[in-house]
Amino acid sequence: MKLRFIFIGLLGFLCPQAFGQLHSPAKEPSKKGTLYLMWGYNRDWFSRSDIHLEGTYENSAKIPEAAHGKKYDFTLMDAEAKDAPRFNSILNWEITIPQFYYRVGYLFKGEKINGIELGFDHVKYIMKANQTLHVQGTLFDSTSMQVAQVDREMIVGEHFVQFEHTNGANYLMMSYVRGIQIVKSPSLKHVVLGLVKPGAGIVIPRSYVSINDVSKDNQYHIAGYVAGLEVAVRYTYIDKVFFETAGKGCYANYMDVLTTDGNKAHHHFTSFEWLFSVGVQFHI
Repeated sequence: MKLRFIFIGLLGFLCPQAFGQLHSPAKEPSKKGTLYLMWGYNRDWFSRSDIHLEGTYENSAKIPEAAHGKKYDFTLMDAEAKDAPRFNSILNWEITIPQFYYRVGYLFKGEKINGIELGFDHVKYIMKANQTLHVQGTLFDSTSMQVAQVDREMIVGEHFVQFEHTNGANYLMMSYVRGIQIVKSPSLKHVVLGLVKPGAGIVIPRSYVSINDVSKDNQYHIAGYVAGLEVAVRYTYIDKVFFETAGKGCYANYMDVLTTDGNKAHHHFTSFEWLFSVGVQFHI
């Protein structure tokens, strides 16, 4: 949370400097490297995934007595999920509620466009409710009222399993940046770049999981890894302010998801993001 506000503060400090120079003619690109900061929002689409849950049923009034203290180990096959953009929160100045991302990058000096970029993508993953899925494994079976092996189609509703990385599936990635200049005006006031950004990193989800009405909103946790490729178009104005839109494909493997107390899950999926952002840059 502190990192987000530090980043927003930097944008607030730098943007007035950038817009204060709008009346000045553009200059030739500096021989120095370019440091840039970005803030933006994203939409996300996910492939189906097999969600494997394992653990021990609690001795809770919410859990049938026949399951108390017994182990479960089952998989929801080909589960569908959706994102939660919540862009209407921006109107209330709750700018960190929607799916957002921020980046810090550096382009090295030289004729070729090469650089590195550190990015954090806040992505919300929510398993769709009341979908019919094939379920395999050991769990409390409401038809037999005991813990038993199952291998059949079941409706997975909120009283059975809720599975969400609601406060973020959260990709933290380091990327290599390679670019080309697509268009530039004679005065260099307007420049359009094409950028490709392959990268990899870790996933840091905060997961909300409910199993048979026993739930937990977990803490942020390093749960696995992610790798992806982003293709972007960046429009720069007077070598200071820029706007960027991109498409990004990722493979994310959540090997160690926290669920209810002492229990775990794992799954993996591919995702596609559409990203749009504003940024500032300066030469150092």
